Amino acid sequence: MITLVGTTLFQTASAESIEQNISLKKQLMSGIDMHEIQCINGYDLVLKTTDWSPACCKSSSVDQLIQRGWASDQDIMHDKMIESMIHLPEDTINKDESMTKAKEMMKEASENPTLISEDISEMIGNNDANEIQVLKMGEFKGADFFHNAKGISKIIEIGDQTFLRFEMFEVTNGPDLRVYITPDGDVKKGIHLDKLKGSTGDQNYILDNVDLGTYDTVVIYCQPFGVYFGQSELS
Repeated sequence: MITLVGTTLFQTASAESIEQNISLKKQLMSGIDMHEIQCINGYDLVLKTTDWSPACCKSSSVDQLIQRGWASDQDIMHDKMIESMIHLPEDTINKDESMTKAKEMMKEASENPTLISEDISEMIGNNDANEIQVLKMGEFKGADFFHNAKGISKIIEIGDQTFLRFEMFEVTNGPDLRVYITPDGDVKKGIHLDKLKGSTGDQNYILDNVDLGTYDTVVIYCQPFGVYFGQSELS
């Protein structure tokens, strides 16, 4: 019954929002934060509860769509997503209080990006820059609509040294973000490289005896709350 209602509403909402979908897609493709998406006059931003993707629907229909479970407003969506992603330790005594503090920490960190700017020359030393070899590259993508990530990751070799470099890098900031190199994005099986040096800017990380055939995905991971922020598949 619920599924049938949701399907009917989806068709209605799609018909209502077809005119501005092109603009919505362009905004998403440009890397804009989901909460900053602008709908045309007479339309409001909502999130489909089926996949939590954004949609612009007629303002007069929003309340009905939320009441019937097809859509959610931004604040409700954010809380649900954060709660579903944060993994508190099993021995947490007061989970409600800990969850509230975790969300506050996430929000504060996201509003305060940290900057870093490391030149590639810092890793080269006395080696000839012409001997630099880029072994693999990848493009960063955010983990979801709330955790954005962009930029390039490179595995670079020069002489007997191999390192991971981020260029034009930017990720939503979070508490105690870490850099992992993993097999298929699985942090539990990955290698912890270091604490993320900055949420914005070029940076370098030493790779020591890492099998690049197995460890093929860089992950930005929130260590205390077990949340994925972004990743880059290397090829």
